Amino acid sequence: MEGTRLTLARKMRGFSKKELAELVEVTPKSIADYEKDITNPSTEIEQRLIRALRFPEAFFNLHTTEPMSEEAISFRARTKLKRSQKDIATAEATLATELSDWCNTKFNLPKTNVPTIEGIDPVLAAEMLRKEWKMGDGAIPNLLALLESHGIRIFFAGEIGNEVDAFSYWEPKTQCPYVFLTTSKSGERRRMDAAHELGHLVMHRNLDMGTSTTKEIEAEANRFASAFLMPKSTMLKYTPRSFSLRDAVVLKKQWKVSVAAFIFRSHDIGLLTDWQYHNLFKQLSAAGWRTDEPNAIIPEQSEVNKQVINLLLKMPQKLSTATNETALPLELCYQLLTGTSAQVVLGGKTHARKVCERKANLTVVQ
Repeated sequence: MEGTRLTLARKMRGFSKKELAELVEVTPKSIADYEKDITNPSTEIEQRLIRALRFPEAFFNLHTTEPMSEEAISFRARTKLKRSQKDIATAEATLATELSDWCNTKFNLPKTNVPTIEGIDPVLAAEMLRKEWKMGDGAIPNLLALLESHGIRIFFAGEIGNEVDAFSYWEPKTQCPYVFLTTSKSGERRRMDAAHELGHLVMHRNLDMGTSTTKEIEAEANRFASAFLMPKSTMLKYTPRSFSLRDAVVLKKQWKVSVAAFIFRSHDIGLLTDWQYHNLFKQLSAAGWRTDEPNAIIPEQSEVNKQVINLLLKMPQKLSTATNETALPLELCYQLLTGTSAQVVLGGKTHARKVCERKANLTVVQ
């Protein structure tokens, strides 16, 4: 049993060394020794570990994977995170990289095209990226599809606490950008989270996220996201200078953002006075629309991942092909790819194919 793999599986399941030791009836020191490859567990203890961690036995015998560095990940509210939350997130990032590497061997995925734009105002960075990607100044129909078309890999994190939220990173070895989203957010919040993480990828690529001033870089990513989703020139052209909360509910639909985000951006570009801005937010809170607003959009999903699953379902071994060759649990693969339970696949062909109704545009590597 390879020590690094044991550590990854333990962190992925959210166990401390002490908790895992209690489950398999050994000491925490024994777990530490197994993970450092100082000693090897007996056959009996190894089987207990495999059952407790719910990973295939083959997983623990694969080559050593360099765990994703915690400092490379753009955690929000980093200082408030529990050790277990950071561990789960870094383990998910490491294992998602393995799954992505496998996908690259099987499918022709989009190449990375994400420029580094550092040291300038976030709003200008957003405008420069739109120009680089030849987007114009209109609304973005599907943000996740746009990111994936430029080589950003989208995965979904397990429910590891609201403090973790979305996160992103550049994988050091392949220099591939990754964005992790959560499934607990509304469709509008998911788009804003994705744009926020895009801001980190573009503006903070060379920062040590572990030592950087979190409040400052998070504010920069927020400003980038707002400007990227709602370009000033088009907002000024189509948004009245004085609008009611009911108007905002209608107007925000064009941009597929929350009412709060639309009001914030309108104030930022001078469409609202300070008084109007604060008054609208008071009305928003009174209406209960800060968390549950009308005209909600359907959350965007990863088009690439849906197409990968669609192609896998057409193969003889279907989705189990990925789990066989990566030795990752089926439920983990499906969670990373879709953010939902593997029971959608395990429940039967008909139900599984509903997840992948769009015709796949990816091609299998021959």
